[in-house]
Amino acid sequence: ATADEEVGGELGVQFLLKNHQELLKADFAVNEGGEEPIIIGGKQVNFVQVGEKGTCWTRLVAKGTSCHGSVPALGDNAVVKMSRALERLSSYKPPILILPEIKELISQLVRLLGLEMDITPETVDQAVDLFQDKAFSAYLNALTRMTVSPNSVHGGLKTNIVPDYCEADVDIRVLPGQNKEFVFGELRRLVGDQIEIDIALYHQPTFSPSSSIFYKTIVETVKDSGSDNTVLSCLSSGATDSRYLRQHGIPSYGLGLMVAGFDQDLRKTVHGVNERIDIASLKLKADFLVQLARRYLKD
Repeated sequence: ATADEEVGGELGVQFLLKNHQELLKADFAVNEGGEEPIIIGGKQVNFVQVGEKGTCWTRLVAKGTSCHGSVPALGDNAVVKMSRALERLSSYKPPILILPEIKELISQLVRLLGLEMDITPETVDQAVDLFQDKAFSAYLNALTRMTVSPNSVHGGLKTNIVPDYCEADVDIRVLPGQNKEFVFGELRRLVGDQIEIDIALYHQPTFSPSSSIFYKTIVETVKDSGSDNTVLSCLSSGATDSRYLRQHGIPSYGLGLMVAGFDQDLRKTVHGVNERIDIASLKLKADFLVQLARRYLKD
């Protein structure tokens, strides 16, 4: 149990791996990151996360010339420059990239609806729209393309002063093959030459093998936990501390186990007010970890 995961992990898992690797020696790790179960075709589908998208947090900066707000023509409004750049970002249509793991995941989900589809860049959005749960559809959508989300903007000092500075923080999540150079090139093309681009934080996508004995043991234990027997591997659209463990040779897998029939509205509390799960699901997760350890040590 470590702190600091939500702001990069530098003082948590990353610190431990740099200074106390002996404390984290393990054959494999079980972490968060697995999508919560969803009901498809009347059955609860459980997920095991085997990888996650990369993180590319970027700060955009617009500079201008300050003047009195009553004579704005004398200045160069940095907030206006930034608003134009953010409008172009909001209209950005990133290229669709179908990873083999995601092609298999969406294909299996569609089969659970009683359908067959060849998942391609041309058909994937049609397939994703088949699922009535909009949060789940948005999750699948994010697994098939880079996402760009301007989430924080700061600019200006007073109502009567034309601002000479404005900054915006943009949360960008990338798929394999989309490195910092790719992101910078896309941003430069979109925001133009008058906006400064600073990629403040970058972590490449990470994966753990689904062919390992660790993954197979996890799946077997999930199936024995009282949940539905349908278990699929998935990727995370966000980031977890698993990326650090994977980079140090520790295969890591994410679980989002919940009891059958859990309140689906709980999925909407993630990163919201009073983020929570129900007590029965907490017990299920605890029991799962105990049974997983026993099964693995016995084998």
